[in-house]
Amino acid sequence: MLHAGDFFFTMGVGSGMYGLDVFRVDSEGNATYVFSTGHDEWWRKEFKLPPSTLAKLRQLLVDVDFGALDRAYHANVADGTQWARQY
Repeated sequence: MLHAGDFFFTMGVGSGMYGLDVFRVDSEGNATYVFSTGHDEWWRKEFKLPPSTLAKLRQLLVDVDFGALDRAYHANVADGTQWARQY
């Protein structure tokens, strides 16, 4: 994962009620953040991560063994928050 050319990381946080805010970055540092204002309005921001920041993110994902986590977690509660990831 540290040097994979096909690296991408996606993480979403949100709820079924308000939608899922999603952050995605690829191996070139091309990043997108799509998020809701909470009022049925969605925004999209595209930007480029500096190589040093991308390297730190990749190292952090390895250090915390992020790949061992499930793709999504669900519980029989209505707390309004969901997390999902992909890479």
